[in-house]
Amino acid sequence: MDVLSNLGATALIADTKEALLTPTDIGKQLGLSAQKVNKLLEDAGLHQRLQCAKNKKIWDVTTAGAKYAEVLDTGKKHDNGTPIKQIKWYSSVVGLIDPGNG
Repeated sequence: MDVLSNLGATALIADTKEALLTPTDIGKQLGLSAQKVNKLLEDAGLHQRLQCAKNKKIWDVTTAGAKYAEVLDTGKKHDNGTPIKQIKWYSSVVGLIDPGNG
């Protein structure tokens, strides 16, 4: 039984997803460094800097930023074996932090 033909369709249409961007990608769009983009994201309350093991600082998405970001596994591991994660931001976040918009 062909479910799609029963529905009168030949294919399913997937939702369009926004592009996922690193702070470096966003910086290229805005003419800023990745460090400045991270500061803008922090100032907007979208992520925060946390202190972790070995006195390293990491970025963590806030509740407000969760709808604009995905935390992805890079496929790499820390020395202790835990997966290395990376925050990627939906392209819509650019409008929230663009210093030229204010």
